[in-house]
Amino acid sequence: MKKYDLSKIMKRAWKIKKMDKRNIFGLCLKIVWAEHKLTEKIRFDFDAKPEVSLNIKGSEKQIRWCQDICNKAITYLNDNIANMIEQTRKLNTEHFLGDIKVYKEVRTDLAHFFNNCVEASQIIDKRVTLSARNISEYVENNANSYRKFGKRLCEKNYCVEELTTTGRVNKSTTRKVAVDEIEELKNELEKHTGKEYRVYLVY
Repeated sequence: MKKYDLSKIMKRAWKIKKMDKRNIFGLCLKIVWAEHKLTEKIRFDFDAKPEVSLNIKGSEKQIRWCQDICNKAITYLNDNIANMIEQTRKLNTEHFLGDIKVYKEVRTDLAHFFNNCVEASQIIDKRVTLSARNISEYVENNANSYRKFGKRLCEKNYCVEELTTTGRVNKSTTRKVAVDEIEELKNELEKHTGKEYRVYLVY
């Protein structure tokens, strides 16, 4: 059973009541409970950001360029997540839930991509795809899918890595896969080959 901070809830209700003496306290309390439940639903784990650590080969100029691409992409995602969480709290609406979820998933995907890059060219070649404009378009397209179906529907390029018994990569291929089919693909490969696979977004 979840424990709620009743003192905090009551203080917030009285604060709303004091904004206008005509406000009915019972309705103020309902508003606060709605805000609290929405907060729980969103799971405000913005502080739990995935760590990004570039370990790539290339010239000094290429590495600086990659760091700039990486920093801009992750900062853009963090800023948008923070802004939408704030709007959700302020307006007490579920409208941005899909956007927040997609932004968080894209942030996790990108962190995994950056952490697994070996050559600077892997990031530089995708600099247009990793731009704020393209990330924004991708989120907008998929947020609507989340509102309707609770999942992303667009296909994206995923790296499928076959792992050895020690966890090293034996071979890898790139496939276009719908987000909701990733686990199914992974399970099917493992079932037919008896080997372990790792699948992650490569944009």
